[in-house]
Amino acid sequence: MKLSVLTTLYYSTPYLKEFYERITNSVKKITDDYEIIIVNDGSPDNSLEIVLELFESDKKIKIVDLSRNFGHHNAIVTGLEYVTGDYVFFVDCDLEEPPELIEQYWPEMINSTNVDVVYGIQKARKGNLFEKFSGELFFTLFNSLSDFKIPPNFCYSRLTTRRYTQAILEFPEKEMFLGGIWFLTGFNQKPIIIKKFSKGKSTYTLSKKIALAVNAITSFTIKPLEYIFVLGFILMALASIVIILLIMQKLFFNVNVPGWTSILVSLWFLGGLVIFNQGIIGVYLSKTLLETKNRPRAIVKKVYNCENNL
Repeated sequence: MKLSVLTTLYYSTPYLKEFYERITNSVKKITDDYEIIIVNDGSPDNSLEIVLELFESDKKIKIVDLSRNFGHHNAIVTGLEYVTGDYVFFVDCDLEEPPELIEQYWPEMINSTNVDVVYGIQKARKGNLFEKFSGELFFTLFNSLSDFKIPPNFCYSRLTTRRYTQAILEFPEKEMFLGGIWFLTGFNQKPIIIKKFSKGKSTYTLSKKIALAVNAITSFTIKPLEYIFVLGFILMALASIVIILLIMQKLFFNVNVPGWTSILVSLWFLGGLVIFNQGIIGVYLSKTLLETKNRPRAIVKKVYNCENNL
């Protein structure tokens, strides 16, 4: 029985050595047959140099160096192609989710029958008021629009079986929302309440979070397109009724209908609505374009491991 630990690097310099010590100590309590796969997602700092130093002293480390930054989710899935363990433990190296969680997940996995995933879930979302509100808003919006539901406040740390990770690799899309893929894959998954810590400033900026939310929703539902159709039909029906009423007022009651202000406001409103709807359609079209190009999810520049240092 072999255990694989998978993590990614992006501005990870302050946490790497502590993460390595803590995850190594925890894994050794479970098994001596393990590997640590570290995917460098084009980190601009010296994270790669640090893990290369660790690699020189510990041949259980395998480093997958990507040619540039391809995004957190793509880096994780790319790393999956290099795991060889019977079980895989996913955890970020920023220490927000403690590496020691493997010690909590492991007995739940081993002592449970027919469980392929043990994952963490926050009882209460961490962060300030805006972070908590925006997080709740995202999960509410996603689950209300999508036919497929995800549990609110789930965490990315998880212990999985090999067959589950192999199933993840069957998803070919490049514009990937891994949080949805985790649960769309199915299998029996067991949540555990954990506490997530704050490391300070996150590399997930507000713009990245908005982009992630848009990608998540448009990857898992076409309801926004359906709502555009319904909204267009309703506006067309209302406009037709108003036009008929105005014609009737003019023909039967000889009433002139002034109102340049109302006309301008209506034009601004409808113009903004049209642009907004075109933007939604544009997002779906752009995703279709990117997927049909069939570009690689990520490009591996070099792999460092004790068996074949390519």
